[in-house]
Amino acid sequence: MNCDRERKKIQTTSRIRGARISLTLFLVCSHALANAPVLVVRDTTILTKPQSRLRLIDIAELQNVSDETRRELEDIVISNAPRDNEKRVFTRYALSEMLRGTLHNHPMLTVIPEKVQVMARMNPLHPERLAGMIIDHYRSKVDGNILVENLKVPDVAGQKVETVHIQFKDELPKGSFSFPLQVSGAGITKSFWLTGKMRHETQVAVLRRSINSGDSIQVEDYTMEKRDVTFAPDAPANPSDLALAKAARALGVGSILWRSTLQRQPAMRAGETVKLILANDGWQVSASAVVQQQGFVGDTVKVANPITQKIMSGTVIEKGVVRVQ
Repeated sequence: MNCDRERKKIQTTSRIRGARISLTLFLVCSHALANAPVLVVRDTTILTKPQSRLRLIDIAELQNVSDETRRELEDIVISNAPRDNEKRVFTRYALSEMLRGTLHNHPMLTVIPEKVQVMARMNPLHPERLAGMIIDHYRSKVDGNILVENLKVPDVAGQKVETVHIQFKDELPKGSFSFPLQVSGAGITKSFWLTGKMRHETQVAVLRRSINSGDSIQVEDYTMEKRDVTFAPDAPANPSDLALAKAARALGVGSILWRSTLQRQPAMRAGETVKLILANDGWQVSASAVVQQQGFVGDTVKVANPITQKIMSGTVIEKGVVRVQ
């Protein structure tokens, strides 16, 4: 009886240890996969602008890749682009064969649906095209993604449509919007209203732990996550804002770090001697210089050569370091 009891105890302990090892491996693999380069092909793509070639970037999204890799993969031509009101269908096998040689030099996870549809809808009043015009107009005003939802296209029955013109507002809409829409055709122009909703998503810093007012914020204290910031009370803090920053008030786990929640600490003050880095492709030289003004990480400041007194401008990249190109 005692032998059976000991044997069962050993078996139970082994199972627990095995479970712990499996859990550890799972967590390690999950972390690795979360940061791995990924190519995701959409199952349906609607082209709303005339183009002669269908490129990879038209039908897929790239995640966790370098800028160089992104530029190289974006230039891959899949086929001729479909004409207006035409539909193309690609199979997973066909796309995999097209990409096999290129992706051999760029190992990454690939997600390709069994069937991929690409349609061209050049109708000036097609919702996808109008949404694209709205996104293109406001893209330069924000960081992250702009999403247009619930777009209501006016009924222009009896009106020949050749061109459309949206009268945008200067400020980025938050939530619902209503834009004057001019529709022209056959020498006649009529005005309508284009309504819908807009969302703004971007990467924000989210706290992993609670911090007290005056605590320094370290890189390990937060993680970057995509959040809806359409109605954000302030601009999200970026990595430059967070360098050398302290909390302006107590914040809990899961709090988003806005610029107003930070007490930024200057990386240098006027009159201090700083390290000056002059860098170009393939070479780098460092020297000492005297900064002429207070600066935070990410700021452009003026520095003086202590011997020649020549004034130069550079970017503060860390405490006591300025890069000049």
